Amino acid sequence: MLRRAAITLSMLLLVTSCGAGDAGTTPSSPTTSTSAPSTAATAASPSRTTESAIPTAVPSAGASAAPSGPSSGWLARLNLLRSSFGVPAVAEDASLTAGDKLHARYVARTGMVTQSEDPDSSAHSEAGALAATTSLVGLGFDTPAQFIDAWAGSPFQLVNLLDSRLTRAGFGIASGPFGTAAALDVVNGRTADPATDGWPRVWPRGRTTVRRLTSSAQPDATSGCPDTGPTGGYGTPILIDFGPTSSIEGATVTITANGGELPTCVHVASDYPNPTASQLMAGKVLIMPLDVLKTGTSVQGTVTTSAGTATIDFAT
Repeated sequence: MLRRAAITLSMLLLVTSCGAGDAGTTPSSPTTSTSAPSTAATAASPSRTTESAIPTAVPSAGASAAPSGPSSGWLARLNLLRSSFGVPAVAEDASLTAGDKLHARYVARTGMVTQSEDPDSSAHSEAGALAATTSLVGLGFDTPAQFIDAWAGSPFQLVNLLDSRLTRAGFGIASGPFGTAAALDVVNGRTADPATDGWPRVWPRGRTTVRRLTSSAQPDATSGCPDTGPTGGYGTPILIDFGPTSSIEGATVTITANGGELPTCVHVASDYPNPTASQLMAGKVLIMPLDVLKTGTSVQGTVTTSAGTATIDFAT
């Protein structure tokens, strides 16, 4: 079962137009964490250097590289999320994977969930440090699929996973003294033009394994929301994207769970004072159930905005 995660966010979350974020942070203890790409390299250089710049070195003693690639499940899980959102599948980029393996090794050996590496650390590598600046980073789960689900449960990382421009990605996972760590590059493979049709898009669709919002992110996606229910957590984040040219000022939401009312918190871009979060959410509506969804919950609803109406229909 997926464990609850605390998130450390320091991000440049690139959407159709780029935004700015904060510098990387380190959790006070090496507990389960996930984080998103930092502000550093991507603003000046939207794509990483060639494959030869990312060595395929294996981790040294003290951490072990876990299997990475389609057979390990991360790519299938990522593409399942993207398919339900109606955007194309991505392919693995071996050069991006090589860098992410090295940064995952660094996190597993140091317990520092950041988009940078201490050059004085024995776990540091130039390729890993470079990969860190453009990758989601996590610590404390066991399998690639669990890491993907944890990132999908965090609204700002979810937008990265579902970016219509993404054509290739890299993923690395490693184990060390602080547990299992992973990194996922979802920036350097943004080589396609943004989708121009098919909007609005809604996630999730069909059946999802993500039943809770991954909590404690900064900026906080739940800022201004009411208190949660008995479980103490928010449910599956529901993302409605009306497209890169849309402007959403508010939304009217009608939503049920198993036929009964589902209490939620609804946010649009203007609800976020943080400029990075606001820009990231442009043209989107985010719905957060006020309690973790139980397995077997059927959710239906409609969202109406000035940009149009969308239908919600999924089950956990």
